[in-house]
This record gives sequence, structure tokens and C-alpha cells, in this order.
Amino acid sequence: MRAKNNLKNQQKKIRERIGNAFGHVPYIKATEISSTGTMTREFSFRFNRVIHVLSKIERDTLLRLEFDPQVTNVYEQYALDLETTARIAHRLKVKHPKLIQKGPQQDAVMTTDFLVQLTVEGKNYFVAVDCKPTGYNLATPKTVRSVTRVIEKLTIAREFWNAHGVEHIIITADQLDSEISKNLSWALSINREPTVFEVAALATQELKTLIDQANPSHKLSAVCLELDNLSGTPGLGAEALKHLLLTHNIKADLREGLLVHQRISSVRAAQTLDFWSTK
Repeated sequence: MRAKNNLKNQQKKIRERIGNAFGHVPYIKATEISSTGTMTREFSFRFNRVIHVLSKIERDTLLRLEFDPQVTNVYEQYALDLETTARIAHRLKVKHPKLIQKGPQQDAVMTTDFLVQLTVEGKNYFVAVDCKPTGYNLATPKTVRSVTRVIEKLTIAREFWNAHGVEHIIITADQLDSEISKNLSWALSINREPTVFEVAALATQELKTLIDQANPSHKLSAVCLELDNLSGTPGLGAEALKHLLLTHNIKADLREGLLVHQRISSVRAAQTLDFWSTK
């Protein structure tokens, strides 16, 4: 995966503060990358803008950021100050990333996948997040050159954020349960057409009552269908269920298959899930 970048383009982005101003424009956009990987522009209804993700791991992480009620904003492909990262690399005696171009080598601006703003107990703070494949973390033995190089760059990023008093975490693919990702993707596909959205939101209490009264052995899909029949609106039950999940008004173990196909008994017994962990 390579960014279409050169010194002139980099200087322009630095001058315009692309990637690190809070009227946020990502430093690297999906359209600037030449790769066969998973790069998408995801419209976030919660943050009300297009968010550029450059890998499946980033997309699965974004799903969790969208769902986490403590997250108040996300700044993707966040640019790190070049002079600072160059000094850190020199101090650590590691090679700073370079621009991909002909001629003399020039240091390239480094980025962090997500700078996340959270509000916890009324206090705002930031966490820097980098997303990597399984095996790419600072505890990995430095035995493979490609892994070593990634770890060197992650170490520069961690030193940068530590100097700013910001926690830096690395999320690897093995932390992102695939069933949770499927459930969050399903929930966030909620119909945002204003009339449908409003009707589904109003139907959530009725659906919750039906769930509370339902036979524990029945599946949520049957209860959703019951709401469809009562309202005369096909699909209303599933949309209302998405509302319940996204507003955290229903507990569910999102690792146990798609929510709409789970049994009522499993939903009633579910505990709050830390979806950042596989445990």
C-alpha cells in the first residue's frame, strides 16, 4: 500500500495543516492510495462526515468507535509533526520513513490511524490508535525485517504521543472479533431516511415490550416480524432493533451470531461486552 506522495504535495499539506487541524481533513485519503487492499470512504452519521479508512482492520475499528458512547469524535489519518518525529527517530537511532520519490531521500510525514476524542465522567481526553495485522505490536520479537520496521515506526509514534500526554494503543486483527464486526456493521446500516428513521425510533419501546413478553426460546427475528405485522410496516422490527442496539437500550452478546437471529433467552442473559477484547 503506497500513498501517491511527493515533496511538493507534502509541503502543500503541511502548509495547509491538512491532517492535524480540527476542521478535520485526513492527511491520507483512500483515493490517494494505490493498493489492492480494503480502502473505503465510510459516511459516519454519528460524526456527520466521510471517514477515510485504509484497511479492513481500520474499518472494523471504526465500527467500534462509532458504537462506543464515550467516543465523541474521530480524526483519521492524523498527521504527526515532521520535525518532532525526525528528532525522535534520531534519538532512537532508527530510520525515519521517507517519501517515495526519485532523487534525494526526504523525510515523510507520519500519520496515526485514529486520534480519538472521548468524554468520560464529564472529562475530555484523547487516545491515539494505530491498527495493525496480528503479530505487529511492540511486544513482538524483532526477528522478521518487515515486522521490525513496522515496530520501529510504531515506537516513533508512541514516543510522539507520550510527549504530548496522549495514550497510544495498537489494535491488532486478533482483538477484533468478526461476529462483533458483523453485528455492528448490520446495526450501523440502519435506514437513515428521515421518515423511516423517525418511525423506527418511535417503535423501539413497543419492540422492547414485545421482547420482554416473548417466549425465551423464540428468536428476535420472530418478535421483529410480530412488530411488522402489528404495524403493517415490513422491516420495521429489524430497524427498531437496530435503534435499540445503537442507543444501548438492549444488552446482547455480539459474539454469538447476528443479533436478529439470537434467541430471547440469550439476550436476557447477556452482560455488557468489552468489544475491544476477545476474552
